[in-house]
Amino acid sequence: MKYSVPLLFLFIFIVSSCSFFEGKTAVLCTNRSEFSAYTEVYNAHQNEYHIELQYCENPGKSLAQNGTSADLVIGEGFTSNEIIRQFQDCSKLLEEGLIDEELFYTQLLKIGKR
Repeated sequence: MKYSVPLLFLFIFIVSSCSFFEGKTAVLCTNRSEFSAYTEVYNAHQNEYHIELQYCENPGKSLAQNGTSADLVIGEGFTSNEIIRQFQDCSKLLEEGLIDEELFYTQLLKIGKR
């Protein structure tokens, strides 16, 4: 539970700043039950974008086996090279100043940079 508040803020930040919202709806794939509430709150408090929640029992395994049609994937165990290759490089977001590098855990940020 101690990670819920930081996860909520990270979720809102990512959802608010990403370019995948061009279609105004994004699919979030996760096995974390607290994101059900986060998604409802986010969708209820604004009407510009919509998050569609999709339960995925093991997001890391799903990515490794067959990819996913989700725009956002939240879970644990995304450290294998097979899984990391399926994510977009976050360096451009940092270079353009769209996100602050100091907001991320150092190890997590290293994984996202290629």
